[in-house]
Amino acid sequence: TVKSYVEEWYGKEYYAPLKAGKKSESAQAGHEGIRPVDVTMTPERLSKYVTDSKMLKVYEIVWKRAVACGMKPATYSNTTYTIKNGKHKFIMNSKELKFEGYRRVYSYQEESKDDDGIVKETFDEGEILQNTELEGVEKHTNPPTPYDEPALIKDLEKLGIGRPST
Repeated sequence: TVKSYVEEWYGKEYYAPLKAGKKSESAQAGHEGIRPVDVTMTPERLSKYVTDSKMLKVYEIVWKRAVACGMKPATYSNTTYTIKNGKHKFIMNSKELKFEGYRRVYSYQEESKDDDGIVKETFDEGEILQNTELEGVEKHTNPPTPYDEPALIKDLEKLGIGRPST
């Protein structure tokens, strides 16, 4: 089982039992699409028997998500720093990973090669920074899309249609 695998390979502190989602009365229940039959058949073990790299990649994604679903979430420490220089003020947000949880097995960074936003710099209150470089990052926001999946599902449930099945 996922529980025994996670506890054996990552430790008991990593395991989290699956939570049943809350269902509305009109929502249709989905079905389990695909999952590994034997969680101990890791992608590395399977690679001895399967030579098709595309099949292995798909299996690796499915296996990692299946195992990650049985693990606790990652926890972060968020800190906001205000850096003053004369009349100028700079604000830096730091997000430090405290417990990696499911990220030990599966990270969304594997899907999108974006930076995950974790900043490891820390400063003490009142510390005077010398020879420090600050790099400004310009960010733009985009207007929301007319319908995203959660908004569509919410409206369907409101009309009594229910959640669309897979």
